[in-house]
Amino acid sequence: MFYKKIQLFVALLAPLALIAEPVLEEVVVSARKVDENLQDVPIGMTVFTTSDVEDAGIERPEDFIALTPNVVMANTVNVGDTLVTIRGITSTRDAESNFAFVVDGILQTNPNAFNRELLDIAQIEVLKGPQGALYGRNASSGAILISTKEPSGEPESKVTVGFGTNDATKFQYITEGSLTENIKSRFSISRRETDGEHTNVFTKTNNVDFFEDTTVRSRFLIEDGSKTWDIRAGVSEASGGTINFNAVFALPVFQFFGTPGAEEFFKGARRILDV
Repeated sequence: MFYKKIQLFVALLAPLALIAEPVLEEVVVSARKVDENLQDVPIGMTVFTTSDVEDAGIERPEDFIALTPNVVMANTVNVGDTLVTIRGITSTRDAESNFAFVVDGILQTNPNAFNRELLDIAQIEVLKGPQGALYGRNASSGAILISTKEPSGEPESKVTVGFGTNDATKFQYITEGSLTENIKSRFSISRRETDGEHTNVFTKTNNVDFFEDTTVRSRFLIEDGSKTWDIRAGVSEASGGTINFNAVFALPVFQFFGTPGAEEFFKGARRILDV
């Protein structure tokens, strides 16, 4: 009799286990300029939420591009200049981008504004395929939408410090809180430096592929009765050296005087080949 009671108890629990199946977290996107569930949007896209950005260690565009199928990015000679390929369509250097780059709903028309430090990011949406109907003529290959975090009003501060090879340093500071009962604010600053991997053998300085980036952002939410004012401001500055070029033969101009640094370069090249 006791065995029959146990059997009945298990049979009653089985339907409950089927009902309590895990539910996928709803991801809200604004690809069509309205908030929608990702599963309801008929666009090929990849989305990185706040937790995705933190877990994957995404700090620059090349980080999330490397995790996005059918999207490739290559750095070029100039600082900030990049070549982005989405579904086989590649942007052109020193020209307007063929994808729309939007930060907090504002279209960034300068191609050099894309390859910057990602700071205080809430969500990243990579739309693949033509998006000209919503984002204009420069969205033939797709669109990349970045949303920053908005002030919550809760007092919070965060400091991140990092060190790496080639004298690389990183500093980030984020703070937020309420200035008054109706004004919420959020402020963030980021600074990254590196000497690069190469040394100029002619001047004996690390000015070949160094990189420096400074980004500052602030945001205020002001509640005025039934209206809410969202005020945002930011500035970003990047500087760095170009990639290292070396001729495999003496150029005509330098045949008489020789090519500066050529001897040291070929010594290094021979050592690499010997290995």
